[in-house]
Amino acid sequence: MNSPFESPSMNRGNAIHIVLAIPELTCELFSNLTSHELANCIRVCRYWMHHLEPVLWTNFCNGGRRRTKLLPETTAALIRNLPYIRTIELTLQDHAVLQELAHSTTHASQPGDSASDRGEPCTQLRRLTLENSYRFEEYLGYMKPECINARDFSLLLSNTITLLNRNPLLTHLTLPFPDVKPDDPILAAISNLKGLQYLAVQSNGVSPIHTRSVSLLLRACLPLPEVTELRINSHVRWVDRVHDMDIPDMETIIEEAAVTRFSQTPTPGKIKALELPSRPESSSNPIALSLLKSGLLDLESFTLPQFAGDSLHNNFEQLVRESCPNLKHLRCSCSSGHLDGCRHMRDFIRGCSGLLSFVADAFSDEDYDYRNNSYQPRCLISDLVSHHRETLEVYELKNYDQVASRDLQQVLAQCKRLKRFHVIAKFPNYYRLDGDRGFETEDATEGDWVCTELRELWITLGRYSIPKYVQDRLYEQIGRLEQLEQLTLDINRRKDPQLYHWGDEKRLELDVNMLGELAGLKNLRSLRMASCFCSNMRMPEVEFMHEHWLRLSEITLMGLDVSHLRAKEHWQWLIGKRPHLRFHTIEIGQMPEYVHYL
Repeated sequence: MNSPFESPSMNRGNAIHIVLAIPELTCELFSNLTSHELANCIRVCRYWMHHLEPVLWTNFCNGGRRRTKLLPETTAALIRNLPYIRTIELTLQDHAVLQELAHSTTHASQPGDSASDRGEPCTQLRRLTLENSYRFEEYLGYMKPECINARDFSLLLSNTITLLNRNPLLTHLTLPFPDVKPDDPILAAISNLKGLQYLAVQSNGVSPIHTRSVSLLLRACLPLPEVTELRINSHVRWVDRVHDMDIPDMETIIEEAAVTRFSQTPTPGKIKALELPSRPESSSNPIALSLLKSGLLDLESFTLPQFAGDSLHNNFEQLVRESCPNLKHLRCSCSSGHLDGCRHMRDFIRGCSGLLSFVADAFSDEDYDYRNNSYQPRCLISDLVSHHRETLEVYELKNYDQVASRDLQQVLAQCKRLKRFHVIAKFPNYYRLDGDRGFETEDATEGDWVCTELRELWITLGRYSIPKYVQDRLYEQIGRLEQLEQLTLDINRRKDPQLYHWGDEKRLELDVNMLGELAGLKNLRSLRMASCFCSNMRMPEVEFMHEHWLRLSEITLMGLDVSHLRAKEHWQWLIGKRPHLRFHTIEIGQMPEYVHYL
C-alpha cells in the first residue's frame, strides 16, 4: 500500500488534519474500511497515525457481512483510542473484542510512548450495536444466524453491562436479550440510561425471547423520557396459559410507565417508532393494544403485530385515528389464517392518513374459505390504494402469498408519488400456481402507470402464456419510467426448480426489439433478471445496454444454474468495456433481500 503520508511536509499534514477534522467527510472516507485496512493504515502511515487515530477510531464497526478477525495492530490501536470511540458495531462472535472494550484501560507500552499516550476507559460511547452475524445455508436456502455457546453469551452480557454502566450518555443501543428475572443487572443498566433514544433487542440466535422478559424490558425502558424508538424484532416464546401468573400484567406496567415518564419532565418525548413481535391468536395480556391506549405513542413508524384474538377492540379504527395521527410508515406480517390480524391491518390502513410506505412480509390478501374450498378476497390492497394513493411512496411485498394481480396494477396506475415498488414472491424454492400468484402481464397493461417518479421496480410476473404484443405493452409501460434507477424482472417459478427453464418461460426471453422499449431509462444503474429473460441474450442485446444505459453499474442474473452465464462472450465483452461494472449471479434458493450484500 503506497501512502502519500510516508514523507509528508508540514503543509500537507496541516491540510490533512484539517480535512479529517470534518466529521461528515471523515465518516465518508473511512466508513468502508475493514479492520484489516485500518491495520494497514496503522502499519504504513505511522508518522500520521498518531495524530489521525482519534479521528479514525471515532466509529468502530466490525459487524455484519464485513466481520473479520482483528489483527494485533487493530486491537492495540483500539485500546489506545478508547476515550475517542463514540460508535461501536460488533457481532456476537466478537465477544473477545467486547472484553477489551469493557476492561482495558491502558495499552501495551511501546518505545517512545509518553504518559499522555496511554489509553483510558471507554466512557464516551453514544451508539452500541451487538447483533448476530449470518451465513447462507445452501441446504436450507436462506440466511441463518451464527450462534455462540452459553458461556460466551454470558460473558458477552457481563461485558455489555460493564460498558452500559460506564457510558451513561449512550443514546442508541442494539443488543441480544436473554431470559431475565426482575432483578437482572441488564435491566438496571438499561434503566439508568436517561439519555437513551433508540433501543432494539433481538434473540441470541439460539432461542426466542420469553414473554416475561419482554414485560420486564418494557418496565425498564418505557419510563425513560428520551426513548422515541423501540424495536423488539424477534419471535417471542409465549408461555402456556397455566404460567401466565409469572408474567406481569401488561396494562399495569404500561400505566405505571406512563405516569413515571410524564412526571419526570413537563414535555417528555413520545415513542415515534415501534416494532413488536408477532403474537399467536391464543395469547392474552396484549402489548400493542395497551400501548395504543396509554398516551405514550405518537407513532410515525409501526411494525404491526398479529393481534391476539381476545384483544379485539370494539372500535379499533377510531383508536388508531386518535393515537396515530402522524403515522407514515406501516410494516406488517399477515399470512392466511390470521383473520384478526387482517382486521386490525385494515383498521390501521383506514384509520391513519397519509401513509408514505407500506411494507409487508409473508403477506396474503385472501382468506381460505373451508366451506366452499376457495379463496375469498380481503381487499386490503384496494383499501390501501383508495386511502393513500396521493401520498404512498414505497410499496413492498416480501414473500407474498395470495395477492390479486389486478390489485398490484392499481398501485402502479393510481399512486402518482410512488418511488419504490417491490413485489417478491415466496422464497426460496416453493412456488405454486394456485391462486393469483405473480403479476399477470395482461393486468399490468390494463391502464397507464402514473408513477413517473418511480426509482426502484421489482416486478414478479406470472407464468401463463404471454403473447408478444402484450409483452411489448408491458415494456412500454416500464420504458416511460424515466427516473428508474433499479429494475428487477423476476418470474413466479414452479415448485420444482428443474422446470424453471421450460414451458411458458421461453416466451419471456428479452430480445433486442423488446429492449428497444426500455431505451428511455437513461438513469438505470442496476438491472436484475431471472434467467428466463437473459439465458438467450447475445451480443446485440448487450451492445444495446452499453449504448443506451450509460449509468448502468450493476447486473445480477437470478435463477437455476446461472453462474456459467458470466463466462459467455457477450457478457465478458460488456465487463471489458465497463471495468467498474459489478456482475453477480444468484442461484435459486438465495433470498433476494441478500442480493445487495454480495
